[in-house]
Amino acid sequence: HIYRALLARSGNKCAYPGCPRPIVNTKNIYEAQLCHIESVSHKKQRYNPKLTEDQVNGYDNLMFMCLKHHVETNDENVY
Repeated sequence: HIYRALLARSGNKCAYPGCPRPIVNTKNIYEAQLCHIESVSHKKQRYNPKLTEDQVNGYDNLMFMCLKHHVETNDENVY
């Protein structure tokens, strides 16, 4: 239900401001990545040990982004 809500509210666009890239293209091919704002793993970007597993994988911590912006926003010094 969380993924469906994210997809429905995404407008079929990457969550990065101004990015027009679709989540699902005109050939119905999924092109996006499901991204965590605060990481699941302590070895990844923006890990928050205070979050429970449900919070880490919950609606407020997830978004769909294109590959370019998913990789770009992993730079903790900028984002």
